[in-house]
Amino acid sequence: MLAFEIAHQVVAEGGEVAGLFLIDTRYPDRDAEAIERLRRRLVEQAAARVARRQLADGGGEAVPATERPGSGASSADNVTLLDDEEPNPRALQLYRYRPRPFPGRVTLFENEAWHRDHPATEWATVAAGGLEVEVVPGDHRTYLVDHLDVVADRLRTKLAAPVAPAAVG
Repeated sequence: MLAFEIAHQVVAEGGEVAGLFLIDTRYPDRDAEAIERLRRRLVEQAAARVARRQLADGGGEAVPATERPGSGASSADNVTLLDDEEPNPRALQLYRYRPRPFPGRVTLFENEAWHRDHPATEWATVAAGGLEVEVVPGDHRTYLVDHLDVVADRLRTKLAAPVAPAAVG
């Protein structure tokens, strides 16, 4: 999303963007279920940091998994420990970000596992110059590890192709 926003700002300031490539970039989701999954994941990450800190400080055993926040069980001690934890502000900012229309063409490299389950993409609604989706093998964890050569070859091909730059017109 950073590339999308920077490209948008370059064009807004009168510059040109010859190509905008998003690699496995999810559109910020307003879906309540997705936001709840993010919230749970952030709580679990905070609980894991608390447990690691307890071990590092010589506080004995880490908080048992069944007593960690987000596990379904609650404990006043765990709530107190998590009060000192900050949620991941970058993750929350990403969910709050709302892309504005970009005048140029956008190429989205998307892993096949995500694309299979989510064939439509909201990026098309903000890619005024059109959206091209390149589906690459693998899933979010494996596409750059097991299939980096495929991603690199496709990106190299796209970079070599002539493209009309996006500019304020």
